[in-house]
Amino acid sequence: MHDHGHDHGTPEQKGYEVSDVHVKIILIAGVGIVVMTAVAYVIGTFATKYFRAQPAIGSYRPTPLAAEGQAQSWDLPVRLQVDPPRALVEFKVEQKAVANSFGVVSEKPEIYRIPVEAAMKIVAEKGLPKFPLVAPAEGQTKP
Repeated sequence: MHDHGHDHGTPEQKGYEVSDVHVKIILIAGVGIVVMTAVAYVIGTFATKYFRAQPAIGSYRPTPLAAEGQAQSWDLPVRLQVDPPRALVEFKVEQKAVANSFGVVSEKPEIYRIPVEAAMKIVAEKGLPKFPLVAPAEGQTKP
């Protein structure tokens, strides 16, 4: 608060507000932030080294219990994979072969499969096909 130019006594008595800033608290908070940042950095560094030291998923080896499970007869339709990384690689190879081959998907209606590259080339040359829009008849619902 200011006395608008009136000069009465010392500066403490002129009506100026005394600062409420506590430098000690600000310094303690700053040091605390620096210390917490350093601790987080050290923890992050050790965690990164730990996870990089773990074996890659490609080096997965089935446990002996998995081999025992193959010898059992299963009553349930669910089967666990003995070697998930290998199964994933095999699945990707199969899917790539399907995506790059010609084939019949369905006889009725006629649906055929062509390689992705060939389909992209056809669409680039001729554009997408135009299909007529057919509204369902009254009383019918979409399948």
